[in-house]
Amino acid sequence: MNSNSPMADMEKPSIMADEEASQHDSPPLHIQLFRAMKNGGGMFTEAYFVFAFGQLSSVWKLAYPQCTKDVNCNAALNSISWVQIACIIFSQLTFGIIADVIGRRRGAMITSALLLIGAVLITISFGSNATPGSNQSVSTLTGQFIMMNIALAIFSLGIGGEYIVASAMAAERSEHGESSAPWRGLTRRKLKLKRVAS
Repeated sequence: MNSNSPMADMEKPSIMADEEASQHDSPPLHIQLFRAMKNGGGMFTEAYFVFAFGQLSSVWKLAYPQCTKDVNCNAALNSISWVQIACIIFSQLTFGIIADVIGRRRGAMITSALLLIGAVLITISFGSNATPGSNQSVSTLTGQFIMMNIALAIFSLGIGGEYIVASAMAAERSEHGESSAPWRGLTRRKLKLKRVAS
């Protein structure tokens, strides 16, 4: 094939990619599995909390019938689902701008801190005068559900922010990765060839 032809340019990326692949072998399988489990574990934990609260709200209504009869306790219990959704949406709308201003890495650290603090607070949430194994008073349950709402709001802010920051970081890495560099623009060159040929 003529080296001046447009087709010669199209063959270069595949040759360059083969040479680069032989120079940079992929990590061993156990390293790849560890990376996948680490990233997947974080997403599993978030999904677990979101799904668990949706299921537990129904269970709490059955387990604490005295709470459903009290206006304040019932409001605190019913607000769990919308607090979660509202905070996720709010942080998705705001964390893109925040990460643009302070940087993606700092944004990722802030969302991770929110997730950790929220998860710990959810785990240790209890109302005043709570005694394990006994029937809880309405005021104790109201305090417990208010605390859960606050903790879940913090956790949900971390979830929504993480989605935005992580997707932006992944997009930037895919644009600037060395392994994808030879292939960048290949589709654009094919389209130009079709226009020139016709």
